[in-house]
Amino acid sequence: MKDWENRIKDRLDGYEMKLPASDRDAFLNRKATRERYARRRRNILGLAVAIPAALAILCAIFFFVYLLSR
Repeated sequence: MKDWENRIKDRLDGYEMKLPASDRDAFLNRKATRERYARRRRNILGLAVAIPAALAILCAIFFFVYLLSR
């Protein structure tokens, strides 16, 4: 098995895939767009978790203050 892997590595050694400039630019644009949408999705998910958690904590605090004041 190692011999087969070594032969493949030897064949690929020094091989460099070259893309035309237009394909490279298109790839970089798609990559930037994906990263931008991933960042936005993480922000929305963060808010979707943080807001209910903050409300739950505030409600718990008000409830305990209410119980202590009775």
